[in-house]
Amino acid sequence: MKKIERENYIYNLIYQFVTIAFPIIITPYTARIFGADGIGDYSYTVAINTLFTLILTCMGRYGFREISYTQENRKERSNAFWEIVLMKTIIFIMLFIGYIFLIVFSREYKMLYLAQLISLVYALLDISWFWQGNENFKITASISALNKIFLIALIFIFVKDRNDLFLYAFLISFITFLGSVIMWLPLRKLIDKPQKLKIKRHIKNCILICIPFIIIELYSSVDKAMIGFITRNSFENGYYEQTVKITKMVMVVLTSMSLIKAPRHSKLAKDNNQDELKSSLYESFSFMLLLGLPITFGLCAISNKCVPLFLGTGYEKVITLMFWYAPFMILHGFVDILANQYFIPKKEQNVYTISVGASCVVNIILNILLIKYRGALGAIMATVISELFSCCILFYFAKNMLSLLKIAKENYQFLIAAFIMFIVCGITNYILKGYIMVNIIMQVIIGIITYFSILFAIKQEYFMFIFYNILLKIKRKMPQL
Repeated sequence: MKKIERENYIYNLIYQFVTIAFPIIITPYTARIFGADGIGDYSYTVAINTLFTLILTCMGRYGFREISYTQENRKERSNAFWEIVLMKTIIFIMLFIGYIFLIVFSREYKMLYLAQLISLVYALLDISWFWQGNENFKITASISALNKIFLIALIFIFVKDRNDLFLYAFLISFITFLGSVIMWLPLRKLIDKPQKLKIKRHIKNCILICIPFIIIELYSSVDKAMIGFITRNSFENGYYEQTVKITKMVMVVLTSMSLIKAPRHSKLAKDNNQDELKSSLYESFSFMLLLGLPITFGLCAISNKCVPLFLGTGYEKVITLMFWYAPFMILHGFVDILANQYFIPKKEQNVYTISVGASCVVNIILNILLIKYRGALGAIMATVISELFSCCILFYFAKNMLSLLKIAKENYQFLIAAFIMFIVCGITNYILKGYIMVNIIMQVIIGIITYFSILFAIKQEYFMFIFYNILLKIKRKMPQL
């Protein structure tokens, strides 16, 4: 991993830490004051709101790639930036009109939709894609982290009971909007005024990039919308929302590497440097499995303790849902690497579109079949199966570049060590069953020690490579050692 990648990963990790800390701090509070039905109502309206904002968000994904290609040319970078902003503005106007109609004709959720109106403006003004495409994660990470901290303080100060659900939704939308405005302030150092903008050249590629990401965003939104429509039960939506939220809190650790490596992989693909690209991809898989497997098994191990502590009473069903949803973390890790670090940098996003399109169809069909009888569990099962389907398609199209057997041979020890760790955590849980907080802390500590001790004992190749590199860096900074 190059120096700039290490620095960006640290900045991104700081941001991800705050992102993880936000729901850890807020969720126990909001789960208790809003209840499963209140969370379900908020979750449902966010899902509908996402249908409006996701096009603008996905255009940012396209902008991220285009800025990655033009890092070294100020004129091209400036034109690309303003052309993408202009495209987003045109789309925003149409979406804004549609959203106003949604507010006017909505009855039950009118106020919640109104509270989230400003999130549509945020989606327009958000230029984090520009800074990330320039491999400058310091700005996005610091602004976003400060925003989250400020938002936590405001929620605890002003949100007090079930009647404050509107205020809660507004605060989240408004504070994220402020963050997007601040990101424009240092822009003039890297961007010139617009000159002869030609947005037509972006339309085709932007559509090709947006389609798979729109489908991906639809996964969660459609799941929640279908749960609400089929079951007519806000509680089921609340259970689903909390399961996904808890799981995704830790998933950011696995997917943050793609954000860091994507600009470099885009350049490697542009220069046709296949050997270095392949080597970097295998490293990404090893890194994801090194962290992903113990996180997956560990989350399952502590779920029966952390859910009641984290969410309070009335969410017992979430424990079962988390076990079923756990495999999604690893499957999504594979999909994330293949899509964002390989196919999209190589401008083969049509492969990604095929995989997510096919898996989305599978997801909807399974939702129709399973939600009616299993509720939130049916939606969870459908999501995991469809993600597996997407993963298989991507590996099939990448078979000339990557070997799934090679990935398994190089990383199977992580699975063994994580499973043993899971058993040890289960024994710890049984011994300390009466002390919830002590139980969770001890399971985490003992689990970490067990996992990494096993990898060290068997001299797992990738783990030892990282271990010795860390030791080497420490010795260089502390010559006396």
